[in-house]
Amino acid sequence: MPLRHRALCLLIALAVSTAAHADNPPQPIPADGQCAVPVDPNWTKQEQFVWLNVCVGKEADFNKEPGYGGDLDPKSPVVLPESRILRSSFLDTILLNDKYRGALTRLGVRITGARFTETVDLQNAELEHDLWLDRSLLEKGANLESAKTTRRISFDGSRILGMFDAAGSRISEDLSMYQTEFFNDVNFLRAHIGNVLDLRIATVRGTLQMNEISADGGLLMRDKAQFQEIDLIAAHIEQLDLSGSTVGGKLNMNQIHVDHTLFMKDKANFKEINLASAHIGGLLDLTGSTVTGMLDMNGISVDQVLLMREKAQFKDVDLSGAHVEQLDLSSSTVTGALEMNQIHVDQALFMRNQANFIGINLVVARIGGQLDLSGSTVTGKLNGQYIDVGQTVFLGSGATFKDEIDLRSAKLGQDLDLSEGTFYKNVDLAGAQIGGVLELMSTRWQGGATLNLTGAAAGGIDLSHSWPDKIYLNEFTYRSLSNIPDNIGQQAETWFGKQDYAPQPYEQLASILQANGWLDDATAVRYAGKKREQQAASGLSRVWAFLLHYSIGFGYHLEFAFYWAVGFVLLGWAVLYATGQRTKHGTTLGLAYSFDMLLPLVQLDKKHDDIDLDPWPQRYFYAHKIIGVILASFIAAGITGLTK
Repeated sequence: MPLRHRALCLLIALAVSTAAHADNPPQPIPADGQCAVPVDPNWTKQEQFVWLNVCVGKEADFNKEPGYGGDLDPKSPVVLPESRILRSSFLDTILLNDKYRGALTRLGVRITGARFTETVDLQNAELEHDLWLDRSLLEKGANLESAKTTRRISFDGSRILGMFDAAGSRISEDLSMYQTEFFNDVNFLRAHIGNVLDLRIATVRGTLQMNEISADGGLLMRDKAQFQEIDLIAAHIEQLDLSGSTVGGKLNMNQIHVDHTLFMKDKANFKEINLASAHIGGLLDLTGSTVTGMLDMNGISVDQVLLMREKAQFKDVDLSGAHVEQLDLSSSTVTGALEMNQIHVDQALFMRNQANFIGINLVVARIGGQLDLSGSTVTGKLNGQYIDVGQTVFLGSGATFKDEIDLRSAKLGQDLDLSEGTFYKNVDLAGAQIGGVLELMSTRWQGGATLNLTGAAAGGIDLSHSWPDKIYLNEFTYRSLSNIPDNIGQQAETWFGKQDYAPQPYEQLASILQANGWLDDATAVRYAGKKREQQAASGLSRVWAFLLHYSIGFGYHLEFAFYWAVGFVLLGWAVLYATGQRTKHGTTLGLAYSFDMLLPLVQLDKKHDDIDLDPWPQRYFYAHKIIGVILASFIAAGITGLTK
């Protein structure tokens, strides 16, 4: 026969075979309850029992059938009797042999309470019917590697002592293992589940291998399920639920893709979780859970909210480079490092309500909404250099920080609220940009706490008394003031006296006061700055500042010069009187003469220049004139602003 004829015949035969399968849908349940295909006489009694039930659409339930020991739990110490033993070859026959497969009804093969003493081997099988092996004992495990089915498979309530291998399997409907107990490894490597993979209340004592698995309807592992090691690397799950479960070893979900929600809440317990580079399309919920080891979420992407709140307990948490819509750590505790450097939170980052942290790393973090640590306790360093927060940062309202806060070069879109917070060490805001107000009402500074605002800028500041004993304000700028005290000059002396002298802080405060029409207050602040400059000076500079201070108040109090002038005029008159010069020279010398001598540029009477006093009073009035010249010079300098 020519080659092309043989090929044509082969194609026709394949088409006929395919059509035959397509034309053999599951049989309807027989109305008379009679099986159309008789049992194989080589089958055991229990196998015949199974066939006579499943071929008429009934469940073969050994727990309900008399003679099989009654209702027995395969997970109890009582071993299922030998009378329940089914052979793997029997399953293979009724599921795959056309004679028996064609007789099965739409309910498929449903067996409860069976015992298998050899591996249930369905490797590479193509199943066309449901297969239920519920509440059964599989002593050597099961092999479903590369098996394919368009129907549902169930092992609910079973006990599987050997390995369960479903690597590469293709199950279009549910795979249910509800309350199933596995004593060995379970392998779903690269398996595909078209609907739900149900492991609720299951126990897996070996490794649960599910790398690259896909579950289109979700993966349920909740309700006090117990696992040892779980590998879900690069898995693709519609929804994953581990609520209330326990994983005693590592839960590796590196690069997992969850289309919707990942639940790990309700007092779930984990030793170690790897979610690095994972993508969660919906919510990631760790509310109330406990992770005793590393929670690695480096580079994770969460399209909605990441919840780690309500007394959740964590050791080390790594969220470096993560991108989440919103992050909530309220009321949680992190006993180790909390790494969030370069995290991107589209909305708010909540870490409030009695949350407890050892240390927090938020370097180069970006928070689109608010950053709220109200009422929390941070015993280690809060490092937020170059952080960018779109709204207000709350570090008060009962919050306590026992170590440094580093917000150097931070960019805050709105307020920085330290009100009613407690700080034990340096709060470093050098170079920070605060779009709103720096609020300090009732802030508590303990021990040697300091506040560094060097080179920072704010929309406004709170001039209440709640400033630490040591502050750094050089080049700190702001646009508005709140809680301005009545004695602003004295307050400025106290406020700026908490750091080494620099003129800029005084001028900055005075310029804002002046711009708002508080001219006297602006003058008081500038005067206070000059007094501080005098205190900081030394040598001749200190002497010069002393003279300027007490002569004209550095140019801000020219009335001082008037007082000095009046004093020297009276002193000159007293000298004239005491030395008898008042009437000795043919004219009465008094206040006018003393005034003329003090201010030579002003002449009240030309005769005063011709009077020749006795030597001693004459020497006094030489000094009197010199003092007048100096005083006039100071007044001129003060008026022109040279001394300010």
